[in-house]
Amino acid sequence: MKMARARSAAGERTENREAEEERIIRGKAQSEGGSARTSLLILVSIFSSAAFVMFLVYKNFPQLSEEECAQIKIPRDMDDAKALGRVLSKYKDTFYVEVLVAYFATYVLYPLQL
Repeated sequence: MKMARARSAAGERTENREAEEERIIRGKAQSEGGSARTSLLILVSIFSSAAFVMFLVYKNFPQLSEEECAQIKIPRDMDDAKALGRVLSKYKDTFYVEVLVAYFATYVLYPLQL
């Protein structure tokens, strides 16, 4: 009789332990699901904010001539960088904030969208 009680007590402990492990696993799965949603929301908000800033830069940047438009691009070599610097230095006195925001958006926010 004592042996039967000991076995049933051991069986109950095993069942309780298994139930506890199952609750822990479910809790982790639920918390990870919420974490994935939060991560996705953060990712979408960063992307949309960066895209919105790039749109504002595009809309508020001053009118450029055809030659200057050809030089406004992400430089691939030193000649491109010098040409871009000449165009931006021409406009930075009159349109300082627009040039600064364009520079920031291009070199800081744009890589986030890649």
